[in-house]
Amino acid sequence: MFRIINFNHSVTAALCELLLNGVIEIDDSKHIVIKKDLEENQFYLSSVFKFIADSELQTMKKLVESFSWSLKNDKLKQLINQIVESLVENKSVESSKSKVIFFEKNYYKPIQQIVNGIVERIRAEILENGNMDEDTLILSVLLKESTLLNAYFSKHESEVFKKRFEELENTEVSILTKELIEDIVSSMAAITAIIAVSGSK
Repeated sequence: MFRIINFNHSVTAALCELLLNGVIEIDDSKHIVIKKDLEENQFYLSSVFKFIADSELQTMKKLVESFSWSLKNDKLKQLINQIVESLVENKSVESSKSKVIFFEKNYYKPIQQIVNGIVERIRAEILENGNMDEDTLILSVLLKESTLLNAYFSKHESEVFKKRFEELENTEVSILTKELIEDIVSSMAAITAIIAVSGSK
């Protein structure tokens, strides 16, 4: 279930990237609207972008739910494949193949140096009170809500992060980012609930 939950959180992460890059925005009614076309180097977000373009106006939570019923969902599979392809292309992830009985299976492993760089950036900007940008804050929220903080930070650091996050939420964060954080938390809670219900059937 942990793996499924984090696959589905990729949808929320994709929407956040589209928002931060100005491709989409959330209007006064909390609906997601398209503001401009995708750049060529954002091909890995095309499945989410197309889904938004082909759908009636929806909230972020509803859009995430549409992707998140099961791993049999073709839209979700396409998004994951596009993200992995992009990460391999920009050399953030290395791929390998292994023979399993009668077919070959692809395996992917993140480049540890890149992972370390991202972790150190979060540590410097949030845990050590450095200058913080929206990208780092949103990434940190995604890690927190997907319960991945403990995978990259010590127990003490995770506790400090949570306290720091509460402080930032009330002071340094823009209104737009606050609203986005609220939508992230709501969307991820919905994903977890959906998967829990599906798993109990």
